[in-house]
Amino acid sequence: MEMPTIPTIGSDAAITPPRSPSLSTHTSHTELPAGCTPTHVGNFYSDTLNRDWVRANAGVIKCAWRRFQQHVASTDQRNFAKQDRSTHPDYRALAYLPENVDRYPGRAMQEGRVFYCSPSRLPPLQYPMRVGGTPHRPLFGTFKRAVAWDARFMALEPRKPVTQPFPAGAPDPRLDRLRGIPSLVFNTVIHPTLAITRNAGTDLFLYACEGGRLPVSAFRSVITDLHRLHTLPGCGGVFLRDLKSENLCIPLPPGKPLPSGPLPPVRIIDFEQDVVFGDELASLQPAHFRGTRGYMTEGLIQGMYGGTASLRPAFARTADNYACMQAVMLLTARPGSTLQRCVAGVERIRWRGPLPPGIMRAANAHLFAPWLEQHVHPEHVESMRQLLTDPAKFAKEQTDPPSLMEMLRFQATERRSAVVAQESGH
Repeated sequence: MEMPTIPTIGSDAAITPPRSPSLSTHTSHTELPAGCTPTHVGNFYSDTLNRDWVRANAGVIKCAWRRFQQHVASTDQRNFAKQDRSTHPDYRALAYLPENVDRYPGRAMQEGRVFYCSPSRLPPLQYPMRVGGTPHRPLFGTFKRAVAWDARFMALEPRKPVTQPFPAGAPDPRLDRLRGIPSLVFNTVIHPTLAITRNAGTDLFLYACEGGRLPVSAFRSVITDLHRLHTLPGCGGVFLRDLKSENLCIPLPPGKPLPSGPLPPVRIIDFEQDVVFGDELASLQPAHFRGTRGYMTEGLIQGMYGGTASLRPAFARTADNYACMQAVMLLTARPGSTLQRCVAGVERIRWRGPLPPGIMRAANAHLFAPWLEQHVHPEHVESMRQLLTDPAKFAKEQTDPPSLMEMLRFQATERRSAVVAQESGH
């Protein structure tokens, strides 16, 4: 389905609200501070207000922002039903009250609805439970679904019945090291049945199903960041374990021609609960398996969760690269082609019994040959063949394997040639 694009947060804002003080543990104040009337608080998202009005009232907005954040920090969560309370240390549940409904049209209809705001983070959540549109197709994964969104944020809840509530409490501090990697789109868990995330656009599996096609160059940034994760110092690297086309998104509408100019980057979603650090690999057992079996092989699973400890980082890195290549080939192959159906993975996801060694086999190698010739540097073609044919063997035998960045060819003129190739059947 068509998802909205993602403008940069605050890119059109006329002012930047000041940072608030540290989150207070004091929770005895429950009333709105004096002066925080609807006229002053209004709606403090300056990028949605009339710019001339914002410039003329910048001082009032800044003052109201400070007062509002103080109010947020002192809100007593015990006043809310247990299912509505925020479990995140940096967020508070609030409710629309008669004296606190702002002046936006239609907002009074939400009186009594709970929303969430942060006194210590910028930007705050923009009324995440406000439905931004009715989808013609449900947005959901195996364990969660989108219940509301706008051009910037999405509100997620576990799929019912709720068998896997979102983990409550503070985020894993080790994941904070990854927040500077631009391809990663983090979820913020507000309470066990609500998480907020940036709207990353259309997932690549849906994009491919709707006939969308991308050049290999569209994956440059995400492949660069994948290599950064695998080589992150101080922890033995970071491995995603469930990289797949459904967990990769691009802010483009499916079924539409590619826009002119540079393409937006592909981003990775829904990864926090699957991430493993290299220094944790030696302790993993088969029961710790995370991911989607259809994008793995039996050899990779055995090597990661039951193999020699010293080789487990190689298996984990190869598993991520193998899954990434399936997504790359799915989106760069001609829509509806035999090659695309071969790498789509649907039959492997439903596979019963031992998984095949890899997506490329003697019977279908001829389908891969033109793609490899076009998109892989000649000196790395054999390495790519081995990765696609038997990634477990690749992990064991390649002591110093080339990265995907080194193997793939990211031509600047790829997009136009991809459109031409789509018509000619390549």
